[in-house]
Amino acid sequence: MSHDLYIGRQPILDRSLEVVGYELLFRSPGAEGAQYLNADLATAQVMAGTFSEIGLEQVVGSQPAYLNLTRPFLVGDLPLPLSPEQVALEITTAEIRGPEELDALHRLRDEGYRIVLDEFRAGRDNDALLELASTVKFDIQRAAPDTVRQELATLTAAGICCIALRVERREEFEQCMALGFERFQGYFFCRPESVRGHTLPANVNALLAMVGQLDDPEANMDALERVVAQDPAFCYRLLRYINGATFALRREIDTLREALTLLGTRVVRNWAMLMLIAELDYPKPDELFKTSLVRARLCERLAADLNACPPDQAFLVGLLSCLDAMLDRDMEDLLDTLSLSAHVKLALLDHEGPLGTLLDCAITQESGRIAAGQVDAGTFNRAYLDALTWAEENIALLESVRQTRPSVCAR
Repeated sequence: MSHDLYIGRQPILDRSLEVVGYELLFRSPGAEGAQYLNADLATAQVMAGTFSEIGLEQVVGSQPAYLNLTRPFLVGDLPLPLSPEQVALEITTAEIRGPEELDALHRLRDEGYRIVLDEFRAGRDNDALLELASTVKFDIQRAAPDTVRQELATLTAAGICCIALRVERREEFEQCMALGFERFQGYFFCRPESVRGHTLPANVNALLAMVGQLDDPEANMDALERVVAQDPAFCYRLLRYINGATFALRREIDTLREALTLLGTRVVRNWAMLMLIAELDYPKPDELFKTSLVRARLCERLAADLNACPPDQAFLVGLLSCLDAMLDRDMEDLLDTLSLSAHVKLALLDHEGPLGTLLDCAITQESGRIAAGQVDAGTFNRAYLDALTWAEENIALLESVRQTRPSVCAR
């Protein structure tokens, strides 16, 4: 795998906030955006290396992958490493310079590839492109709403799916909904919708209180056992989760005391917190919880690989980093209610210290940018791909645990 490009993905969601695809990102630390020397060859190497090692399904699951296509891929100078069933090909209109490119688009469409036009503007010169495309992307940061509305109406009438690109705030999502977009790309769902006059339900307050108690650095094994055991049903599900997780245990753990003894208090703390976050009742897309799991595992892996800070603390910071969006509350207000250590709070609020640096690295990559100088691409890519796989596996495991019948937590 190339060590010069950073791998990432961005979700594409529908009006119900369900994920309907991911755009694959390949970024260089030495240039702005996606522009870098030998871009095409480097991208081909990373794609071929990555997906031959782990498989595309580990990165995007069952969803289609949206892949940016530059001219050498388009006209066949470089081979496409992915089959038509797996990907939708994104082409900027600037890459379509004449008959050669149009013929190539016809060929790719006939081979079964879905064609997505990026940076599209309606006009007579682009009518031929619309006959080939199934989807068009609009950068909402670069066009006036009235212009977008007119073009959107024309494209929708022609049966073309339209994606609003760079939707980074909840207000922008609402505006795009009103304009009539059916698809949305960006991390707007990772921001709180409202932070004023919002009271948390009693059960949420109780779960958050347990999070604070679990992170108490003075808590010994007896204290942690008391915290978790105060909710027998939760304790039972936690043990089911631990037994199903990848700890390579020689036998099944039957009691919380055994889990604390064999795995250590910090490991049990983090797994208990993960389950607490999973049980929060919030009307947000599933992708938000998945994002928090990816951040948690990514920060944990990077902390271990770089020897930057305790991995368990990095895990916690990543896990809690979406809490404000989940509960639609200001992060500072939420942290005031939690008995977390000062360096964890500073990392979550201001991205300060080694923990904050790792969190910033994870969040920066989500937006398609590079946190230059923080970690090399090879280390990051291995940790990121592991985090994606880990998150999917644990979401499935959590779902199976939720469906188990609660029982009393034995000592």
